[in-house]
Amino acid sequence: MSPHQASDVSRLAVLFPGQGAQRIGMGSWLFREVPEMREILDSLSAAAGCDIEKLCARGPMSMLSDTRYTQPAMFAVGLAAYLYLSLQGTSASVVAGHSVGEITALCAAGVLSPDVAATLVCERGRLMVSAPGDGQMALIAGLGRAEVQRCCDSCQPSGCVVIAAQNGPADHVVSGDRQAVRTCCAVALAAGARHASGLKTSHAFHSPLMRPCLPGWEAIVGALPMRQASILVIPNVTAQVTGDPQQLRTGLLQQLIQPVEWWSTMRTLVVLGVRTVVTCEPGNYLSSLARRAGLSAVSFADPRKVRTLTADWGAVVT
Repeated sequence: MSPHQASDVSRLAVLFPGQGAQRIGMGSWLFREVPEMREILDSLSAAAGCDIEKLCARGPMSMLSDTRYTQPAMFAVGLAAYLYLSLQGTSASVVAGHSVGEITALCAAGVLSPDVAATLVCERGRLMVSAPGDGQMALIAGLGRAEVQRCCDSCQPSGCVVIAAQNGPADHVVSGDRQAVRTCCAVALAAGARHASGLKTSHAFHSPLMRPCLPGWEAIVGALPMRQASILVIPNVTAQVTGDPQQLRTGLLQQLIQPVEWWSTMRTLVVLGVRTVVTCEPGNYLSSLARRAGLSAVSFADPRKVRTLTADWGAVVT
């Protein structure tokens, strides 16, 4: 990217969380304060087959953690946060979403309408839980990318295990067959990892074990009406900015079985000249990752800070 291109980008980015960030009570104040969400929540609930607003507010956690409902719930919270920022006059020129959060980013950028995005996120959740096999994901902390890759490669006789996400310089998620993932964790600990243990996920997301879902996913994504992005988007699979609908469609297709390149996404924001990010999450995980890259971060986990930001900043311009 040329220096001229970088200088044309607003210094504010908005980031959207994926599965794993859910918690009971999330989004309640946003749903009340953003009038547009009433119609969106109704559409989303109809597509999901449950009352998403009630689920976010009251749980139960077992249902909120079910992929079929987690993904539409995270979409609702992320989009409500983005619309709240817009209502306060705060705008950005680049967005990105972690895993399923990419659908929220595409909606925020005007690539997908809210109705289309709502249907898509529900279909994605249903497809992903339909994948066969005994899959597992695990977090490995304290090793670099090449070291984690060597751990994965050494476990191939036990089954498939791949890097599913890089969230920080030494913060990786691996995904694959359950036994291979367990072996990979043991190998990683022996190699000096400070942490390596399984995550509570139903399937091996972002791995080849999702391939049985691809025909259905390709049929859905291939038929999507997608518009030119009104602001730049950073897809997970490339970590490079684009507004082109075809590139965004390709990224969405590949994302199901390819790793989430989140750390590279953070570095891309730095290159673009972004100084502050707002994370539309109920916790602080994405904001902590952004700070590791040297970015200032404000999370919707702290509404007071968000309100202060919007009051002080208003419309962000270069």
